[in-house]
Amino acid sequence: MSCFFKSALLLVFLATAGTAHAQTHIETQPLALAFRGVSVGALHQVGHVKFGGGFYFFSFPDFFVDQSPGNANEGWNVTVSPAFWLEGNYQFQEDGTGLGLGANVVYSNFQITQDTAPGRAQYQALVFIPKVTYTWVFFSHLVVSPGLGLELHAKVGGNTTVGTNDFEPLRLQPLPILSVGYRF
Repeated sequence: MSCFFKSALLLVFLATAGTAHAQTHIETQPLALAFRGVSVGALHQVGHVKFGGGFYFFSFPDFFVDQSPGNANEGWNVTVSPAFWLEGNYQFQEDGTGLGLGANVVYSNFQITQDTAPGRAQYQALVFIPKVTYTWVFFSHLVVSPGLGLELHAKVGGNTTVGTNDFEPLRLQPLPILSVGYRF
C-alpha cells in the first residue's frame, strides 16, 4: 500500500508540474488529536481539481462504536492503526476556496479489545467516503476546511472475535471533518 501511495502521488505531481494555478498544502485533522491520534496529509490542486493522500491513527470514541446496534454498551474499544487514504475533490472556485465535493478511499487496520474479554482482534477494511467541504484561506497560507462525509465500510480481512464475543464491524457512519493546513 505504501509503495502504491508514493507512486500515485509522484505520478500526479509530475503530470501537473509547471501547470498554472497549481498549489500544494499539508494538513492535519485536529479531531484525530482529540481522539488520541494523529492525521497527516498532503494535497495538490490544479485548477478546480484537488488530490492527495496521507495517513492517520486514532481511538474511536464510544458514541461512534455504539452506532452499530450489536456493539452498543458492550464495552468495545476500537483503534485505527494505521489507515492510509487517497483523496480527490472538485473545488467550485479555482483558487481552492469555497465549496468542494469529493471522496476519499481509505485502507484501515482496526484493533479491537473488549472490557469484559481477554485478548484482541484485528481486521482490515476499505472505506469509501463521499464528502462535502467548505474551504477558507487566511493570511494567504492558513487553510481551514470543515465538512461532512459519510463513511461506507467494507471488511476485507482479519478477525472480529475477542474471546467468545463478536464485534460488529462498522458499515456506515457520519464523519465530521475539520482539516487545518498550510498552503505553499
